[in-house]
Amino acid sequence: VDASVLSGLIADDLRRRGVLLPDMTIDARFDIANLNINAEAVETPAVLTELRYLPQSARFSARFTIAGIDQPLDVSGTIDLLVPAPRLVNSLAAGAVLTAADFETAMVPEASAIAGGYAELDDLIGKQLQRQSRAGMMLKLSDVAEPVVVARNDLVMVLLRSGAMTLSVKGQALGNAAAGEPVDVLNTLTKKILHGIARPDGSVEIVISYTVAGL
Repeated sequence: VDASVLSGLIADDLRRRGVLLPDMTIDARFDIANLNINAEAVETPAVLTELRYLPQSARFSARFTIAGIDQPLDVSGTIDLLVPAPRLVNSLAAGAVLTAADFETAMVPEASAIAGGYAELDDLIGKQLQRQSRAGMMLKLSDVAEPVVVARNDLVMVLLRSGAMTLSVKGQALGNAAAGEPVDVLNTLTKKILHGIARPDGSVEIVISYTVAGL
């Protein structure tokens, strides 16, 4: 019976109490170094009989009965609750659009995950990196944005819809925009600035209320 066996029994007890969720685990550090006890060779060599855990300080004390040993084993130490967090597998440049293959799951202390504001995987996939990010980095929501579909100086198709009629002209984007975001476009023929909304396909739809005469 060693520290890993005792840690497993503590984790099972915390899971039964609802402290440990199914996707969580623990990192138990015992005050006694090199825990290694010779137990009787039975199916259940150790049983947790008592556990006191103080989440505020992360301290615990526990009592075990060990098969073949009359006296109970009393131990103490600290427990970190570990939660899964997405971590970048490789370094990526700013502008990269993230996929599930860009991440691996790492178990990190719950307190660190909360303090670091790490984003969930579902909130990262399909998003675009705002800055260069190194391998092993845990991302926050502020590190990503919706992918840019219209980039500054791009030549784009500008669509003006009015009822069943659609008018299209070429224009030059004057800024960056994700799908659904406003963007100004310069009509390359009339040199007028048009105010529109970026579409997922990279075109720009003019908002009727902002249409300018002499489009």
